[in-house]
Amino acid sequence: MNAKETDHAAALLTESFDRLSREGAPGQLTEIMNPDVAIEALFLRASGMTVAEVKRKTGLHHVTLQGLEDRHREVLKVLRRRTANATAATAAKAVELTARKLQLLDDDPEALAKTGIKDVCLSAAILIDKARLLAGEATEVHEIRRAFSFEEYREFLRKAQGRVLDAEEVSGTIGSGASERKGNAGASGA
Repeated sequence: MNAKETDHAAALLTESFDRLSREGAPGQLTEIMNPDVAIEALFLRASGMTVAEVKRKTGLHHVTLQGLEDRHREVLKVLRRRTANATAATAAKAVELTARKLQLLDDDPEALAKTGIKDVCLSAAILIDKARLLAGEATEVHEIRRAFSFEEYREFLRKAQGRVLDAEEVSGTIGSGASERKGNAGASGA
């Protein structure tokens, strides 16, 4: 976010904090006791930091952070959306620069020869992964290499069903012996 967006987001949070005060929120809330730390924590969460990272940076307890997020969920959505938009704009610029750099490498065989294959492959893999992610496609593919026939599935289910029935028979016989029942009845009748 640029400075103007940051100021606007801070104003939204301040307005949200003021609303809490007007509604008679308890005075010990972080927003009331230490609004600067609360704003910092919410900005850090909106930028993608984990709760543990924000906890270390601000000193706020994770329960306090969760409470802040719960009370300011709508403002946090706005902050996250703005952060995502800013990140997308930066990513678009990086893609443009990458394309230009690749063209320069393509035009200069000596520079291309000096570029490590690892760097090229890693960059390509990351770009492919992110392109799939942005397109809503899977970034990982899990396959079953061997297809099972209908008969193999039927046999598997028959065996599994047999195991369930055996387990029920075993659990039904445990503790149900006649001598145990007689002993229990005698103990309760005494």
